[in-house]
Amino acid sequence: MLTQIASAIFTAAPLWAWPLLVVLVLLGLRASRTRSSHVALVYALPLLGILSVRTVSELPHQEVIWLFFLAAYLLGAAFGHARQRRYLIARAGPHLTLRGEWLTMSAMLLIFLANFVQGFMSAVVPDVAGSLGFAAGMAVLLGLFSGLFGGRALYVFRRAPSAALPA
Repeated sequence: MLTQIASAIFTAAPLWAWPLLVVLVLLGLRASRTRSSHVALVYALPLLGILSVRTVSELPHQEVIWLFFLAAYLLGAAFGHARQRRYLIARAGPHLTLRGEWLTMSAMLLIFLANFVQGFMSAVVPDVAGSLGFAAGMAVLLGLFSGLFGGRALYVFRRAPSAALPA
């Protein structure tokens, strides 16, 4: 049974999923160390939310799912905005100095995994994937972690370029 599931995971996954996973892990490892970065990278991370929007748009119970997603997105954005204060050390023009953290990798991989699980569950156990509980859980999870990146980008956008920011 487990070998069949493992085989299905590796053979049924789209080919582009594996290079994307490698890129996300590499970005996450980079984020774990204090680093200099261009603001464009922080502004690009919310684009991972596009994957989430695509997945949420395919979930059943559309009449309520978007409310779950939006509420979770706003909560995640508020958390990300507050949390970014701890990570942004300095901003000079379009360049940032960011403190190392593991939240970026965790959030990216959870978005990736949630999208993967949704596709897997839809193919293997469509009755479960079609339930309101599963769909709501997916919408909340995807909303929280997509919102996290949106809030972090908003925090960076709102900070005027300066030599150093208060801790």
